[in-house]
Amino acid sequence: MANSLTTNPIIIDTTVDAAVTGVRKIQLIIWASNSDHEIAADAELKITDTAGGVKVQIEQPTAKENMAIPYPRGLPMDGIKVPTLDSGEVFIYLEPRN
Repeated sequence: MANSLTTNPIIIDTTVDAAVTGVRKIQLIIWASNSDHEIAADAELKITDTAGGVKVQIEQPTAKENMAIPYPRGLPMDGIKVPTLDSGEVFIYLEPRN
């Protein structure tokens, strides 16, 4: 599956310079391992804002394990980039716009 940048959730399977522009809030990040995109041991995921500020940086020590990171109050982002995705697939759920 290719990146899907206009859906909610945003689906990323390869690194991207700008997944979303503008101010948004992330509600949930799921880093998933599946048959097409297995997470390798010691894989890294990094999510930044448009200015390059690191907002999420995770290392998965165990292969093939899914990870969910909820943000109940929302993680404010001014643009969303995924410059590092060593393996797996990332689902970024955004707070709906008013």
